[in-house]
Amino acid sequence: MHETRQSDAGHANTRARRLLLVAGMLLVAFNLRSALASVGPLVDPIMDATGMSATAFGFLTTLPLIAFGLVSPVAPSFTRRIGLGSALVVALVLITAGTAIRPLAGATLLYIGTGALGVGVALGNVLLPALVKRDFAHRSGSMTSLYSSMMGVGATIAAATTVPLARGMGWRNALALWAVPAAIALAFWLPRVRAPRPARAQMEGGPSASRALVRTTLAWQVALFMGFQSLTFYVVLAWLPDLLQSRGVSAATAGLLLALSQATGIAGSAIVPFR
Repeated sequence: MHETRQSDAGHANTRARRLLLVAGMLLVAFNLRSALASVGPLVDPIMDATGMSATAFGFLTTLPLIAFGLVSPVAPSFTRRIGLGSALVVALVLITAGTAIRPLAGATLLYIGTGALGVGVALGNVLLPALVKRDFAHRSGSMTSLYSSMMGVGATIAAATTVPLARGMGWRNALALWAVPAAIALAFWLPRVRAPRPARAQMEGGPSASRALVRTTLAWQVALFMGFQSLTFYVVLAWLPDLLQSRGVSAATAGLLLALSQATGIAGSAIVPFR
């Protein structure tokens, strides 16, 4: 009887730890799109306040993509050195700090904050699949579906609410507000950082594996597909509200339409990984 109770308690503790891990994963996922989706509906007030040209603003919206391209290849080796938990904390620090400082002053901080935010998001994009592979290998499809859907939820909420928030508190505060959920995720992960595991347990592969991928045709095909997919996604995310407003749609309605475009992707994210 005593052994049975110990076994039940052990199972309950394991289940609780896994539920906490899922919660932490979802907190990270929510922040991988929300801060980016909050910019598009505010193109006009940002450009008016900072004096940025359309070209300069276009470069601003491209910074996260540049960060993705530069950071993603080195993220696995970075994670092997410091551990998956520590790498997640670094990603969340960058997202929180970048989101908080980008609207504080003029264009310079906007660029710096967006760049830091982009690096954090790039790390998060690489780390969540690694987290699923490490802790939920037997349920990778459902876990991938879950965090992908949460990314869509974050983008949808940010797109729908940023304009009403800006009307009530100003566009700077409305943008900075998205640092709050990132800070919550950071507060969750900080106490849970563990010592790095051996390299193979953290994230498989290494320099030799990366060189082998570069010589693989399929790898380049996947990279091109994902590149074009990201291009269309982030062009819509950054410029759809401004395009709609130039056609006479109100800022709030444009934000809601952007939110609708993001919401339609949630169903796909929830279903496709199971197929």
